[in-house]
Amino acid sequence: KEFAYISRALIERSRVKPGEIKAVGVSALSPDMLPVDRDGTPLRPAILYGIDTRASKEIAYLTELIGEDRISKVCWSTLSSQSVGPKILWFKNNEPDLYSRTDKILTATNYLVFKLTGNYVIDFHSASFFAPFMDVNRREWHEGFCEIAGVSKDLFPPICSPVDIAGEVTVDAARETGLSPG
Repeated sequence: KEFAYISRALIERSRVKPGEIKAVGVSALSPDMLPVDRDGTPLRPAILYGIDTRASKEIAYLTELIGEDRISKVCWSTLSSQSVGPKILWFKNNEPDLYSRTDKILTATNYLVFKLTGNYVIDFHSASFFAPFMDVNRREWHEGFCEIAGVSKDLFPPICSPVDIAGEVTVDAARETGLSPG
């Protein structure tokens, strides 16, 4: 709702015609973990970045299970309260009913992109915070680490570059934001 309000206000104040806007860049609070169902509806409030330390046990568990050196080589970092992977495991362990209804795990940024385009994508930079499930070297989800942790890589959207076109503004999103469809 806030994005739609801000979009409309910016268009009105700038006096730019919606048809003159050729692209929209999206950036939001990150890293965070937002599970959505098959319809793209959030199942719970997002679990935020490093200030939310509820996944401390999962950090220790994943580090022991996979190994700190292996995680560091594949993810270019060790696990911390910034990492989305342990938050996903916390969610799976502590809210299993909601986890079982989860179709995708997004960030706030990717959720806004979905609301604008109807497409699930995650940019490489945002995906890198999904340690240990993101192989930074290969720029793909790490199937082996997902399997070890019991988390399906199907929960994650396709990875793209931050400058890739994620899709076109849908008719519904245009109506809400004041942007032009397409």
